[in-house]
Amino acid sequence: MNPYLPQLAQIINLTEEAPNVRLFSLKYKKRKILNFSHGQFIMAGAPGVGEAAFDICSDAQNKDYFEICVRHAGNVTNKLFDLKKGDFLTVRGPFGTGFPDLFTLPADNLLIMAGGIGFIPFRSVFKEISRADFKFKILVLYGNRNQTNLLFKDEYPDWQKKVEMKIILDNPEVGWRGPKGLITDLLAGINLTGRTTAFLCGPPIMYKFVLAELAKKNILPDDIYLSLERRIHCGVGVCQHCAIGQFYVCQDGPVFRWQDIKEIEGVI
Repeated sequence: MNPYLPQLAQIINLTEEAPNVRLFSLKYKKRKILNFSHGQFIMAGAPGVGEAAFDICSDAQNKDYFEICVRHAGNVTNKLFDLKKGDFLTVRGPFGTGFPDLFTLPADNLLIMAGGIGFIPFRSVFKEISRADFKFKILVLYGNRNQTNLLFKDEYPDWQKKVEMKIILDNPEVGWRGPKGLITDLLAGINLTGRTTAFLCGPPIMYKFVLAELAKKNILPDDIYLSLERRIHCGVGVCQHCAIGQFYVCQDGPVFRWQDIKEIEGVI
């Protein structure tokens, strides 16, 4: 199946994850399955409106349907939020380079750090971790604004059987008993022994400070992977809006090894 040709996908379920954030469960009308790797994205939209890039966040082994999580933020998402269960949208992809295969990581620790909606692409990672046994320790640090904006809350108990998960909020609502502050506050307080691989996804300002903290902990740029998915526009390397140095984020990324891009001016 040519990933550049749009395919119709039907909405089989909708879940409100947070204010203006909705989980779309989709099933192709003709195509049977969507094979993807963690961190890859699809282009989804509607005729006459356009399309936008969305991270795939479903279980990679689920062959019946796939899922994207959409924040209501512009013309394309305005249209998507008007759609109801049973309606169709157009899908192209999957595209891009994702995070490394978990089974190939040469690490004693896997550190996953997400800020805000940067948590979305890691949902598929956690679903794989829930099924398999890995030799390395898995630590998840998740920062968000408040309790209401936390994503996939109902799934935490299952994930926490295999991962250690720490959440920090910068503007918590009444009743929050966890830490208050920024994700770097969580990172500064942890000790990691042995080799650590780090997966990052969040706003650029988060990367600036997280990368500095990871360097203090002697985590090598070769072992740090970050998603630049917020830079994607057309998704197929035509518009060139996502260009960084010699790379196109939509084709060479959105996930990059920090070692490969750290010298590019303005990358974060």
